[in-house]
Amino acid sequence: MPTYIHFKKSDEYYSIISKINIPLYNIVFNTGGKIQGKQFNMLNYQDIRNGKTYAKAEVKGTVIQYGKVVEPLKQEILTLPTFDLFSIAFQLSYYGVLPYNFQTTNGKKTLST
Repeated sequence: MPTYIHFKKSDEYYSIISKINIPLYNIVFNTGGKIQGKQFNMLNYQDIRNGKTYAKAEVKGTVIQYGKVVEPLKQEILTLPTFDLFSIAFQLSYYGVLPYNFQTTNGKKTLST
């Protein structure tokens, strides 16, 4: 199962594009955000399956909207730093530490630690 992960950093912004090619099924995870201090701050995330957006998450100010795109997006007040799986991996590889409290998203839902 070929998998490709491309990380790009430009000034204080980052993007991660992860492609997974399964026979008859292609999955792309796009995430991006801003690096502030020693922390990745996710601003957007997309789960794309066979070329169509399946789920997404967007952070605007103190609000996060997320969910499957075929349903109305859920909206919450952002109280914790938010990461997707790939942002967690690069946060750890760059800085070796995660915030004590944070939440994760896969686009469909959020989960607090």
